[in-house]
Amino acid sequence: MPFVIQERSLNLESKFFKAIKIRTIKESNRFLDEEKLIRNFLDKHSLKLFIPPLFIFVRKAGLDELPQLLNVIRGQMSLIGPRPFIKQDLVKMKKYYPEFYEQRMKITCKPGISGLWQIYKNRENGFKELTEMDLTYQEKQSFLLDIKLIFTTAFFVLLAKNHDSITG
Repeated sequence: MPFVIQERSLNLESKFFKAIKIRTIKESNRFLDEEKLIRNFLDKHSLKLFIPPLFIFVRKAGLDELPQLLNVIRGQMSLIGPRPFIKQDLVKMKKYYPEFYEQRMKITCKPGISGLWQIYKNRENGFKELTEMDLTYQEKQSFLLDIKLIFTTAFFVLLAKNHDSITG
């Protein structure tokens, strides 16, 4: 399976790191219209892209995130923490949702492979809920919460019920 390396960070002012993922998505020609891209991004927080059938399970199980364990070993990420973004997503957040971006600037803990938002989010609430959940995690961060989130993440991986899956 091909790998992709993405520059990611919690905000534009933080240091970016190279996150390693399994490439499971191919861009679809359906969304070449910039207005549709932006509207879809803002409404759903993610672009609707074509996922080859072979990779649907990989995404639903969250296995595309597995190579990020190397980022954890390197000390760039934690197993649990706020979601890091690619630069273009941070630029869009800052431009279209400056109030959430400003709130996001308050996050000081390490980004994680999984976290509150990745497990419990409602995709329809977009950046608002993402920001609230990442700030809540930072506020309530503890060993016990991390253990709970690790086990919950493992449960979703085993059942291939990844809440963060574009196909789900």
